[in-house]
Amino acid sequence: EKCRQAIEAHFTDLFDMIFLKSSGLIYENIALDELISSITNNFSLNQEYKSVTFNVSMPSRLVLHSNKKLVNSILQNLISNALKYAKQNNDQQSFVGIRLKRVNDQ
Repeated sequence: EKCRQAIEAHFTDLFDMIFLKSSGLIYENIALDELISSITNNFSLNQEYKSVTFNVSMPSRLVLHSNKKLVNSILQNLISNALKYAKQNNDQQSFVGIRLKRVNDQ
């Protein structure tokens, strides 16, 4: 079942990327705190990741001008890979740290 879900998620990401490339990228202002909160909450709802702690550190109201679907996909993939790595190492007390900072007031 887990394997099927992983394959399904990869196909969904692939179809999303194909759609983005064929339709052109739409850029918008993305509130990163809201996006990251949504992603980490979704992972926390999954029974498999109930014991994982998410440590998020970022300036308030940090905004990125980019394609929201693409940024969402990238962040989900990075977090998913971190969780898989922790699971492979049998870490009982797993955590994912996310740290963002402003560079040159941008």
